[in-house]
Amino acid sequence: MAADGWTRNDNVRMSQRAKDGVKDTSKPQLKIPVNSSIHEYALHFLPMQEIDALAAKMTAAGVAKFQNGQRAYKDWNVTRTDVLKWMGAWMYMLAFPLEADRRAYFTGFEAGFGPTNVLEKYGVHEMWFEMMQTCFELPTYGRKDDAFDPVRRWWDSLRLTFAEAIDAGYILNLDESMLRWLGQHMPGFMSVGRKPDDKGAELHTVCDGQSGIMVNFELYEGKEAMKDREYCRDYQATTATTLRLVKPFKGLGKIAVADSWFGSVQSARGLYDELGTYAVLNVKTAHTGYPKKELFEIVWSMSNGGNPSKKEAKELSRFPKHGGKRGLHAGFVKLFDIKGGETIEMLAAGHNAKKPMLLISTAGNLLPGNPQVKEWYDAERVKHSHTTPQPHVHEIYRTYFHLVDDHNQLRSGAVTMADVWETMQWPHRHFAESLGMWEVNVYKALVAFHPQYKELKHPRFRRLLAHALLTGGQPLVIDVDRAPAPPTPTRTLTEGHLWHSFDHRSVEAGGVKSQQKHTCGFCTKATSAYGFCAACFPIGSTPTFAICGPSTGRNCMQQHANGVQPRHTMQKRKRESGEGPSSAGSA
Repeated sequence: MAADGWTRNDNVRMSQRAKDGVKDTSKPQLKIPVNSSIHEYALHFLPMQEIDALAAKMTAAGVAKFQNGQRAYKDWNVTRTDVLKWMGAWMYMLAFPLEADRRAYFTGFEAGFGPTNVLEKYGVHEMWFEMMQTCFELPTYGRKDDAFDPVRRWWDSLRLTFAEAIDAGYILNLDESMLRWLGQHMPGFMSVGRKPDDKGAELHTVCDGQSGIMVNFELYEGKEAMKDREYCRDYQATTATTLRLVKPFKGLGKIAVADSWFGSVQSARGLYDELGTYAVLNVKTAHTGYPKKELFEIVWSMSNGGNPSKKEAKELSRFPKHGGKRGLHAGFVKLFDIKGGETIEMLAAGHNAKKPMLLISTAGNLLPGNPQVKEWYDAERVKHSHTTPQPHVHEIYRTYFHLVDDHNQLRSGAVTMADVWETMQWPHRHFAESLGMWEVNVYKALVAFHPQYKELKHPRFRRLLAHALLTGGQPLVIDVDRAPAPPTPTRTLTEGHLWHSFDHRSVEAGGVKSQQKHTCGFCTKATSAYGFCAACFPIGSTPTFAICGPSTGRNCMQQHANGVQPRHTMQKRKRESGEGPSSAGSA
């Protein structure tokens, strides 16, 4: 018998969910025909009544400017179509990022759908776009005492639209998302050191566990503002947040999978007691009433490849000799009283897979699940894998815990709305980031439901979405990225510029074939590139900067063709060839 009434049982065969007779394994259902167009998918995830209200607000703003003497706004009128086209221009800039002034998108030449296209071809004139920007202001509830009033109505409408867009499947994943801070005031600002974008506003979010579509979220408004929210009187803050996020799915017998921010005995108990929802939650710091010590003594693992530090050796000296083995698991069970005089059984389960993972669950058992398989490549690009046996409950967690993270990574990957729309006004920042959440939802829905787009990649999707919004749903016919590449290592991207690989140049010059790579001269983050512009650096010359190839889906070659100066140069190569500054002192 462990502390707090937990009983050791490493062979739990039935979860509380199974004992309750819940067998639901339903898949998510999209609420429009799955063969709908990308344009229809995009509008399905937008609050169209709020888009109409935004158009009316922008019209009123322009009329007011005209009345104040700004003649450019004569006959100003913004429609739903205008707002969608304006959003399409932002999606275009997101799909084809340029290291240049925004006006670069309004000057260029015809070369298919890409950054050399003139946006005016699609009815987006530079002056009109900038006028739309100056008139942009979200509709509000008009609550002057509410710090979040400038964005609350929009967030409420978007959350309701996401929730109604699909019927979620039987698995839900909870986690956090961040809205990036760009240096000026933002209500609810917080710093979360463990996040890639660690400063800004935080949202607690829910994604459908099978499609990855976001179905609910809550904006964190600060400790004081949140303390009186629903469930806070009876539960600690993290549990109360968990319950509010899952409340729309009350009584449906779904399984909530979440990391240690949400994970505790109280959260698992509250989900069942209040909402009839089952749980598979990671437990780390919130271990009150949880047999953490007893589990850790069995499934502990050591850092440094199994060689414990002095501190670890001292802590582990009391542990059983069979501890620390990969694949080892242990379980404890306990009955808890709930409302109505009934009881439920919770499972505290630990598993060693290099690091110990502790879970609290009412939905999984300790029967063997599908093994955990980790794959990686070494420096020589040789693939390796490692297989570790794991119980069913840990299989559930490891399969579904990362869905919100995946959603966040698509939204805040190499190029984000924060990079494209570098506004310092926090309501505009919220709106821009919300467009990122929306476009990822549209992408996830297409991949999950549309038979034509099962293999669609996110960079290409952004281009298709931009075109759909700019043209009102017309199909993309002229697309340079859909043309097959020539069978040689050289590919003509824009007039007068050719991409060559370093490997191909080496062979052309009579050298040995070797895969060279350098930091791309145009990517905003350090990215390895394998080629250069052969037109600018013909045989006999030494390239001074590298460029990502066309197969990457990045637009580095287009940036070079448009005259953008590289941000990274190949200093090492320049010094070796004598082209760079001499390291010797002057005589």
